[in-house]
Amino acid sequence: MDKGTIKDMVMTYRSNHSSDKNCLKFIHFSLDEVISLFIKNGAIDSNVPISQQMNNLPGFGLKIYVGTHMTKYDTPPSTAATNPYIGKDTAILCNTQLNSLKWEDQLKPASADGNDTGNFVTITALAIGLDKGSICPPDCPPSADAYGFFHQDVANS
Repeated sequence: MDKGTIKDMVMTYRSNHSSDKNCLKFIHFSLDEVISLFIKNGAIDSNVPISQQMNNLPGFGLKIYVGTHMTKYDTPPSTAATNPYIGKDTAILCNTQLNSLKWEDQLKPASADGNDTGNFVTITALAIGLDKGSICPPDCPPSADAYGFFHQDVANS
């Protein structure tokens, strides 16, 4: 899909949601985070060159859920008195695996002891989703995100 088509789709979406000031405009995850998600969930073996794993990859996928940040534990870091991410839309990346013609989420419930490693930005455990990307709003151009990076917005390019 070319940039012009993407921009038209983005502008139509934003126009359809113009009355919602918290409407998610985009979310950014680094390639390192996405690949780490696939490695931790067993879709990619970090000890084998990716070129040798291509035949196995059609059995794995990536689902993108849309959700809302609810607490400081499911948001990117913030030094603000009130975390600007709480109440904002976000996307959650979730590995899927094809099982008998059904794409199954590769997620596990939180642990009973409360040591849920899924609450951390660093992907440290099997079967967690990735949800701490840079979201707009609040990280809309020209502002930097929580990690000090700036983002281009296709709607403004």
